Amino acid sequence: MSGRLEHGHLLVEIRDDGAGGADTAAGTGLAGLADRLAVVGGGLQVSSPPGGPTVLRARIPLGADDGAGPPAATRRPPRTVAADGNA
Repeated sequence: MSGRLEHGHLLVEIRDDGAGGADTAAGTGLAGLADRLAVVGGGLQVSSPPGGPTVLRARIPLGADDGAGPPAATRRPPRTVAADGNA
């Protein structure tokens, strides 16, 4: 796991040493995480090719001090990449 600050966002990457092939459509966990990130103007990328590794990349905006988060105009829809690398 690694993280860094970049242009007002916290970027987090989580990588495993598994066999890959995660099916993002098989459950609600990754979709729910992507939806939650989208609500605050962030995003999620998932890469899990057969043979591994699975890599999750989350982009989390650092909101204003008032906790309101970024303006709606800067929010982006969630982006989840399928296990085969297709969007």
